Amino acid sequence: MPPRQARVLVDTNAIKAAHEVGCWNALRGYYRVETAAYCVEEATRLDRRGRRLVERTIEELRGELVCHEVTDTDRAALALRLQGLVAVAV
Repeated sequence: MPPRQARVLVDTNAIKAAHEVGCWNALRGYYRVETAAYCVEEATRLDRRGRRLVERTIEELRGELVCHEVTDTDRAALALRLQGLVAVAV
């Protein structure tokens, strides 16, 4: 298990799952939880049926973790670094 306050990177699915099983507060209280800003938007956006993946506002969720903006430059740099290693959609 990572040490206390270790940096833990989560995506939309991890945010949703942690809320569903009721461990979100423990996770963010013990670790430094980080994600891309898009994952927060995705988790709090209404779907076609008018439901959200998590019952939090975007402001609440952003206040509970570290959000990183991912730029086109970041995506291009990653695509170049991974060239030939994996299929990358840019």
